[in-house]
Amino acid sequence: MDDKKKQEELNSLIGKKEIAKVGNWYPNLYSQMSYSIADLQKEEQAVYDEIKELYANQGDLIVNEILKSIHHSFIFEFMDGDGNLGNGSEEVTITRKNLYDFSGDLYAKVDAVIHLKSALDHFNRIRELKYRIELTNKGILL
Repeated sequence: MDDKKKQEELNSLIGKKEIAKVGNWYPNLYSQMSYSIADLQKEEQAVYDEIKELYANQGDLIVNEILKSIHHSFIFEFMDGDGNLGNGSEEVTITRKNLYDFSGDLYAKVDAVIHLKSALDHFNRIRELKYRIELTNKGILL
């Protein structure tokens, strides 16, 4: 929403009487809309910042890494790729390098999931703010 349109939308609320008041958060529709628009812009910027940080930390290669499951990564790293129990009492050799490489791979996936979860949380907040703006346009004061 451009600045002119936002201001026009805000100006239309000056002196407008709410048709219902369901809470005690804001003194009037203008304030509710103004704060909601500002909060919406902050949340949208936060989503962009999270995704930007993910890209800066991981690049676009992380998408393919996330698609691999941790289970499959473990099988391919430590069970020679077949995933069968085979001889369950057979000893296997795991080197520190194997563990180090696996832990780095695991860390990258967890880091990506944390950032994506944070971005999705912002999307939920954005949906709430848009709903609040919609209610404000209908004259419902929260």
